[in-house]
Amino acid sequence: ARHLVDVMQEVYGVQLVRAVEYVEPVVADGYAARALSARVRAPLFQIERITYAMNDAVAEYRRALLRGDAYRYRIELR
Repeated sequence: ARHLVDVMQEVYGVQLVRAVEYVEPVVADGYAARALSARVRAPLFQIERITYAMNDAVAEYRRALLRGDAYRYRIELR
């Protein structure tokens, strides 16, 4: 598996230079509960990341919901 940073640079010539990431506790709504096999109002983590290219343009936007009882979140940015 290749990293997004490598693909963006090698295939598209876009150099990713920084990212801002937010991690916040939320509760599952009906849709998230079904998708994650959790109960409604179960505690989740919402992860939101915005990655920028050299010209400060947004190159990636990501939002994910994670079950706190099923995931261990690790951040390693380069």
